[in-house]
Amino acid sequence: MTDRNTVPCDGCAACCRRERIILRPEDDKELYVVIPTRKGNDGQIEFMLPHKPNGDCYYLSYVGGGRSKCSIWDHAPAACREFDCRKWWASFDPTQQEALLFDHLDADVVLAAMARSGRP
Repeated sequence: MTDRNTVPCDGCAACCRRERIILRPEDDKELYVVIPTRKGNDGQIEFMLPHKPNGDCYYLSYVGGGRSKCSIWDHAPAACREFDCRKWWASFDPTQQEALLFDHLDADVVLAAMARSGRP
């Protein structure tokens, strides 16, 4: 598991927008507002964090000055606690990385990962 203190988010909340956060068995779904979703077309029911109409996570709060923060940071689901955009970005080969730059769902996270990885 990634130590959240080692990921230099510095107020970045790119991964808190439009991403599907699926709760894992170790997450206590009673702690969160959740919506049911299916895994695949006919798969089992899973629970995910909902999004606001603008695509932001339900738990992302605007704090002013163009900055946002997670309102459940101290007890966020495992997927949130373990996510490191730098490792996610590095897991793709260069062709996939280029494609992700043009994917409107992932572009913000890609740019954040590139900045935090020291890659231009």
